[in-house]
Amino acid sequence: MEAAIATIAELGYARTSFAKITKRAGLSGTGMISYHFAGKDDLVRACAEETSRVLAAFLRPRIEAVSGYAAKPRAFVESTIELVEAHPAHLRALVEILNNAKDPEGRLLVDAALLTSRVTHVATHLRDGQRVGEFGASPCRSQAVIIDGSPECAPPWREPVETVSTRPSRRASSAGVTGAGRGSGGMAQVRVQLREAMETSLITLSGKAVDARRSPSILGDTMSSEILDRIDYDEARLAMSARFAPSVAARAKHFDDWTREFLRGHERATVVHLGAGLDTRPWRVDPGPGVTWLDVDYPEVVDVRGKLFPPREDYRMIGCPVTSPEWLDQVPADRPTLVLAEGLTMYLRPAEGHELFRRITDRFPWGVLAFDVHNRLAIRLVNRRLTRIVGSPLLRWGVDDARELECANPKLRRVDAVSALFAPSAAGLPLGARIFARLVRPVRSLRDLGMYLRYEFGDPSQV
Repeated sequence: MEAAIATIAELGYARTSFAKITKRAGLSGTGMISYHFAGKDDLVRACAEETSRVLAAFLRPRIEAVSGYAAKPRAFVESTIELVEAHPAHLRALVEILNNAKDPEGRLLVDAALLTSRVTHVATHLRDGQRVGEFGASPCRSQAVIIDGSPECAPPWREPVETVSTRPSRRASSAGVTGAGRGSGGMAQVRVQLREAMETSLITLSGKAVDARRSPSILGDTMSSEILDRIDYDEARLAMSARFAPSVAARAKHFDDWTREFLRGHERATVVHLGAGLDTRPWRVDPGPGVTWLDVDYPEVVDVRGKLFPPREDYRMIGCPVTSPEWLDQVPADRPTLVLAEGLTMYLRPAEGHELFRRITDRFPWGVLAFDVHNRLAIRLVNRRLTRIVGSPLLRWGVDDARELECANPKLRRVDAVSALFAPSAAGLPLGARIFARLVRPVRSLRDLGMYLRYEFGDPSQV
């Protein structure tokens, strides 16, 4: 049965045959399958029942473990997202069967109620919650469709998984830069192993490299692809798929666009990128001669950057934790300043983040602070994925409302608060992600899983 499900998931219903299932299962012939099933359609129905059983067994205990009308829809969304990653083949096979498995008269072999019954169950739960006053008045069936579809409308089975692979192998080695071998084209390789949150800089670099090979590409960052090719690293740990690469690229493009907008208005300026990781933004944006650019990150990361990135004029790296005040003394404060913190805040503790922002607004007479945040739901969901990739949950700070930051630091004046799903750069995301955005727009906790925030501070007349 597992061999049949895997074959349908990989090849689709139309291309699945007893012979191909037999080959995957390692059987000598199709006789054993024919003994148990009258034909392909009989086997497909059995596969649908088995996949439904597996998926229900995964979801039911997670949803039943919480109590309260408000808690159960959230548990449904979270557990379904976990399900997408835990059983991608079963989900892919079930969707393929429900959409394409038909008899000679064109009728579906399997009743689509296998999925639509979930909407009915959620709608009934919402009506029960309205009756006891826990939910306000709303069309329960429509809300149930949104809740049911939100985690699954952009699932990984709708796009082929593409693990970054630019040469036959990469080896893991001790922390930091440990030496060099020879890569493709005879280029020197840098052997790298970064720790904990620093390791995510390799994941985002991988995402940009995957995007660069797509057509059309959102970011077009071919330099990231070239740099990744020079890194000697345990490739399997990157776990980057074609599904997630567009989101990485779209976020980078958004902050590139904000950076270009700032520099168009300030030919003489300072740009500080906090937690720069292995990002190539100075080369993508290519600022003019009046701009001083500084990338700040851990000394280990800066050491790696020094081995991988070419020098450029008016560009400097500072090896220092962003939460330390020492880097601020190395940044000029006599001109308009743009401080970028893409992909950083969620790794900080809330107190660290607020203190970092206070130091920035106290140090520079005038500037713009641009960064992204996850809300608290996203922190929980991403931590589960990071645990699978790097072995531990790394995210600490979730922001549900941009006003939280203004309350903590009155010097910040919010200019923009944009959902990552509705930013201009999101137009390049795959169709599934754009459908997801439309579905969840009325549900704030899902719409604002990721936010791009921009604040001004200080007095522009002082620079």
